[in-house]
Amino acid sequence: TLGITELPVSSKLRVAILSNGDAGISPDSYIIPGKVPDINSYTLSTLVQQLGGTPVLFGITADNKDALFNVPSTALNECDSVLITVGSSNGRNGRPNSNN
Repeated sequence: TLGITELPVSSKLRVAILSNGDAGISPDSYIIPGKVPDINSYTLSTLVQQLGGTPVLFGITADNKDALFNVPSTALNECDSVLITVGSSNGRNGRPNSNN
């Protein structure tokens, strides 16, 4: 009734969410000593949704140079923004990981 036939619309921000670390496992996995369920991805996903964005879960990235370069690069090509959540540990068997 106002003669407005077009409205400016922006798309929802697509946010890639990925976890990093060899100790991370899916929350629905069997608990293994030394492993930690990845709840950060799901918490961040909910927050992105509440803020009007579209979360895209990229899972748990291995703790090595190639994965730490390739997965975020792929995520950034597919999404507008990338959130990376990491934990802290000493690596396998309580010793720093020298493979990185």
